[in-house]
Amino acid sequence: MTLLRTRKRKSLASDIGASPSKDIVPFPRKRESMAKVVSERRWLKSWTPGQVGGDNVLRGGRSIIMLTSGSKPERIEAGTGKMPRHVAIIMDGNGRWAKKRMLPRAMGHKRGVETVRKIVRAAGELGLEALSLYAFSSENWKRPEDEINDLMGLMREFIKSDLDEFAANDVRLKIIGNYKALAPDIVDMLEESIARTSQNTRTTLAVALNYGAQDELARAARSAAAQGEITVESIEANLDTAGLPPLDLLIRTSGEQRLSNFMLWQAAYAEFWFTDTLWPDFSKDELAQALTEFSTRERRYGGR
Repeated sequence: MTLLRTRKRKSLASDIGASPSKDIVPFPRKRESMAKVVSERRWLKSWTPGQVGGDNVLRGGRSIIMLTSGSKPERIEAGTGKMPRHVAIIMDGNGRWAKKRMLPRAMGHKRGVETVRKIVRAAGELGLEALSLYAFSSENWKRPEDEINDLMGLMREFIKSDLDEFAANDVRLKIIGNYKALAPDIVDMLEESIARTSQNTRTTLAVALNYGAQDELARAARSAAAQGEITVESIEANLDTAGLPPLDLLIRTSGEQRLSNFMLWQAAYAEFWFTDTLWPDFSKDELAQALTEFSTRERRYGGR
């Protein structure tokens, strides 16, 4: 994406009621659309034709606003392909964040949990129907015992402290992976949380715990075979993510560019977005940036 030249930017900013010195409006390279999602960081207080309204820009409902040169803003609903319904994040970089600051790895994980809270809140505010987070993989059991204990302790703390907020903000909790292999008290807390939030509809938070995509596929295939013919549809119906919208966008933090055994099936036609930002530093602004870029991509699903 590129920025308009200063003179053009000032003129257009004036047209939409924005400040050219503060509300910089980037545009995609496609000249015919001249569209851009307005930065969620700088809300304007009201909306009239030709202006941008805070309640209409990546906030509330399930929609985003696109600015279109020469006309009033266009409201883009989720499900049109412009706004992702389901975003998954590989949360990577907690250890490196701590190492850079000469802190114990446990401090990196603790800051990572704080970022989870912020991003879950942001997901609802930005209109996402589903947010999937890769929290603990089936391969993470190979880590040192003290680190695993720290992670499980943080998990207990997160569930206890955030369940009320989930309920208040209409967030439904879903767990993917073989979570029943975790400690019995954690399993009990998770199942209580799942039951308590089961009727919530604003956003579904799918947390991957003791999850590995290869294992998920093997389990789904076995279940499909036991039920009858193995087809694409029967496998999808038996995945841990059954009932969630198709995965639209997969984000990985920390600069790594691999799936690490996460959502191999679901990512078949997902868009990928990578950032060098370490997970504890990932923000709502950066999530909005990823959604902005998603809105400019052309998804062909193998066609032309």
